[in-house]
Amino acid sequence: MRQKEEINPQQLLRLPKVLELLQISKTKFYLGIQQGDYPKQIKLGKTSVWKAREILAFIDNLTS
Repeated sequence: MRQKEEINPQQLLRLPKVLELLQISKTKFYLGIQQGDYPKQIKLGKTSVWKAREILAFIDNLTS
């Protein structure tokens, strides 16, 4: 697994990378999005992506 420090905050992450970083299931992640617990996705056509900086900030808030 790549460390979060190796991720460029400006990039967009696809779902598998987000789940790897957060270490949760897809079901729990999407439920958390609906409940407002996790950052919302950006739709690019049929693909969903997340801003790396939002995911990294979320992780940092959990660990601080």
